[in-house]
Amino acid sequence: MLLISGTLFVLAWNPFVKAFSLFFAFIPLLFLFENKQLAGSKVFNLSFFAFILFHLGTVWWLSNSSFPGFLIIISLNSLVMASVIWLSFLTYKQFGNSVGLISFVIYWLSFEYIHYRWELSWPFMNLGNWLGQTTEIIQWYEYTGVLGGTLWILLVNVSMFLFVKLLINKKIKLSIVSFFISIVIFLVPIILSKRICNSYIENGTEVKMKIIQPNINPYKEKYNSKLFKQQIGNQIELAKQNDTSQIDCYLFPESSFPVYLNEDSINTEKLIQQLDSQLISNRKTSVLGGLYSFRIVNKDTLFYNTAFMLNSNIETYHKSKLVIGVEKMPFQDYLQFLKKWNLDFGGYSSSLTTDDKRKVFYSSDSSLQIAPIICFESVYGQFVSEFIKSGATCIVVITNDGWWGDTPGYKQHLMHSQLRAIETRKSVARSANTGVSCFINQTGQIVKQSKAWDANYLTASLLANHTLTFYTRNGDFIGKIALSSSLLILIYSLYLYLANRTKKP
Repeated sequence: MLLISGTLFVLAWNPFVKAFSLFFAFIPLLFLFENKQLAGSKVFNLSFFAFILFHLGTVWWLSNSSFPGFLIIISLNSLVMASVIWLSFLTYKQFGNSVGLISFVIYWLSFEYIHYRWELSWPFMNLGNWLGQTTEIIQWYEYTGVLGGTLWILLVNVSMFLFVKLLINKKIKLSIVSFFISIVIFLVPIILSKRICNSYIENGTEVKMKIIQPNINPYKEKYNSKLFKQQIGNQIELAKQNDTSQIDCYLFPESSFPVYLNEDSINTEKLIQQLDSQLISNRKTSVLGGLYSFRIVNKDTLFYNTAFMLNSNIETYHKSKLVIGVEKMPFQDYLQFLKKWNLDFGGYSSSLTTDDKRKVFYSSDSSLQIAPIICFESVYGQFVSEFIKSGATCIVVITNDGWWGDTPGYKQHLMHSQLRAIETRKSVARSANTGVSCFINQTGQIVKQSKAWDANYLTASLLANHTLTFYTRNGDFIGKIALSSSLLILIYSLYLYLANRTKKP
């Protein structure tokens, strides 16, 4: 059972029938629920190994940076996923078929909702993300977000499980009904998506941007202080190439300028003055990029992974969704000694400080309002929507995907930027140090992109608008409903358990 499920999960990332296997991957695990004599620990163990296979087959590229970090991430993630299956099994045993299967869907959605928000947050593997390979069938994410995709996958799994179960039990008529219900559940979202895509008209004000992709090796060159001056000069020269028309904004990637600037005197820093003098020909032009910065507060030095925007003044935003084990150790706010245990993925490895609010970058005349998303933050749908509600009219993702080498890692990460475009109906400009830099339209389609592992630039115009989608306004409402329902089921289960205990002599 675990090998079948694990294999189907692994096939979630493939170049042929993209993510299709996820609609069947849970069926073998659900058949474990039918064996009521099976111990909960056995269900947990089998599920755990199935999810380990899921991770090994899809995000193995994490090991390129840190093998211990890779093991920690896939083990913890698989542990939590297996716990969801175990809990669903117990509910199935207690309440039977119908409630058990409903609880499975509710518990999984609750897990994914929580996974966006707790200390061990690494929602990269959330099911709805994998449908980003086929943006044409998920245009309704503007209403539901990624959790809508997860719900779709789970419902098809449950309905197909019932079909197979009825077929095995030779209940032919009921199995046929169940099969047609499965087909309807599968096809309706696809048909709806096609209709939305065909009728959607992009809107907004045209903004011309130039993306710089410097292609600097993050292990051998990026953090070599002897090369800083050369790196900065090369990137500025890339930006200045073939500039024959007005650029509204130059985009440089995450930590594009690997220097540590004091934010209390950032306006006088040599780098900022160099960018100002060489790229900002008039005050309509802006420069957006990444660096590391620090600030001294009460004799404590706070470090930041920083995005900055320079025009008539300079604005900064600090990365607020940090990579666990690389930029932040979980629970370090409660256990201070953990700050010293961060893993090193080849660059900066000390714990960083974050911003409490989502900041929007404005051009000098306020005609351009940008959501500055730094790397891993692009995985968080509701988080990105907070920038839009704060006034952003387009999204810029700055990242450094070179840590993973020439693996599926940078392609999978790119997929999340496409998801954010659909959810918010915002154009996206993505500047990567290595990997893929690109422009993404409001339906999640890549309209122009760079070659991977190539030092180059891209110039294009995108449309900036003030649209607020249903998802932008309401966020992960599916997760909230699921979490409330899960708590009710668990409370009622506990009540029955305690009631039964008091009845025993």
